[in-house]
Amino acid sequence: MGTAIGDILPLAIGIALSPLPIVAVVLVLFTPRARANGLAFLAGWAGGMLVVGGIVLVVSDATDAASDDGGESTLSGAVRLALGVGLLLLAVRSWRSRPPEGVEPELPRWMGALDTFTFPTSLATGAVLSSVNPKNLALLVAGVATISAAGLSGGEAAGVLVVFVLLASLSIAVPVGTYLALGRDRAEVVLTPTKDWLSRNNAAVLAILFLIFGAMLLGDGIRILSG
Repeated sequence: MGTAIGDILPLAIGIALSPLPIVAVVLVLFTPRARANGLAFLAGWAGGMLVVGGIVLVVSDATDAASDDGGESTLSGAVRLALGVGLLLLAVRSWRSRPPEGVEPELPRWMGALDTFTFPTSLATGAVLSSVNPKNLALLVAGVATISAAGLSGGEAAGVLVVFVLLASLSIAVPVGTYLALGRDRAEVVLTPTKDWLSRNNAAVLAILFLIFGAMLLGDGIRILSG
């Protein structure tokens, strides 16, 4: 079980390092319903990964992600290879989408409506951002495939998935915890510089993350398929 946790750690951190969701949760914490919506966003973020990850884990177990010798199956290797190629393509697209020097990037239009968000809307937004966007979904699938191939019992696999989700939720939990501990005014002073930097450099940060994890998954896929 410890080995499986070590194997999924980089993938979980890759999900945690998602610039746009961090910006989104910080902006939520500056709205009138900050406390309720911030907690809802965090719950949706973690819950979305648990639901999607649980489904992938069941499917992966049903298709036998482990090979007869205890290693990862050809299917697992093919999935990693495909995810790696997809992330590398996204790296190129994200790098090309960087705004010109000196031009402030435009945030998604839905962020302008955060003031109107309710608890259910914040919950749903967190879930979508954690488990449906391409980078996070690719890393989540890769993480679950790793868990499935570890040969763990059902309870152990579920436990590792929970650890994966907790690690991947740190970047959302920290701003929410900061708000709850410090209050709105002091939290705004602490969180605003990070939000502003991530807003300006979102495309570049994403491109680097896509490149790193795309190369990692591509290498894993080639290793499994050639083993």
